[in-house]
Amino acid sequence: MTFSEINDLENGQQISSFEGTVKKVFDQKTDVGQYGQWWLQNLILQDDHANELTVTWACEDAWTQNDEGKRLHFEAGRDKKDQLAGIKREIRNKNGKKYESVKVDDRAKVTTISQTVKTADIPKQEVDPDWPKAEKPPITEFGTSKFQMSKPSMLDERQRAIIRQHSQTAAIEVLKLKQMLGELSVEDLTPSKITQLSNYFDADVLNGIQ
Repeated sequence: MTFSEINDLENGQQISSFEGTVKKVFDQKTDVGQYGQWWLQNLILQDDHANELTVTWACEDAWTQNDEGKRLHFEAGRDKKDQLAGIKREIRNKNGKKYESVKVDDRAKVTTISQTVKTADIPKQEVDPDWPKAEKPPITEFGTSKFQMSKPSMLDERQRAIIRQHSQTAAIEVLKLKQMLGELSVEDLTPSKITQLSNYFDADVLNGIQ
């Protein structure tokens, strides 16, 4: 169901399924009541149109800030009468204020569809101290083209190390741009991929010096 369809439901109506991206995770609350221990935790989900929906998580396993950015799919379970159970529309009033959310309990099934990688998760590259000492110019592949990296004799090791550091910085900026465009993948963050991208910028600079 879409967020709009969910918002049109009455209090207590069951929801078959929905999905969204976790925008905000709040701290979990727990206590012991008349029927034993309970847990409640609110999540703010966002759909593809930036609409927001509050989810009240009533399970023991808590969500954390590391889950922000994940796209989740919620699917209702079934009760003994084979009726939908585990996800329902909840509307309540407290202290004169109206609260609306989707309450999810342990009968529902939650699946992580994908995860948006945060900029802070992009690993920082250190300058490779062995690069200036390489005897053979490495070949790197970026996209479908191959570039032969030269090693101009006019540059000393310190200058080449500086170029390498700038190339690594440029590689990180490309990853940030891909993230903004929604094109960043987990594979892009592997050391080998980052090294290939850095080598691409090395080739561009060094070939321009000749």
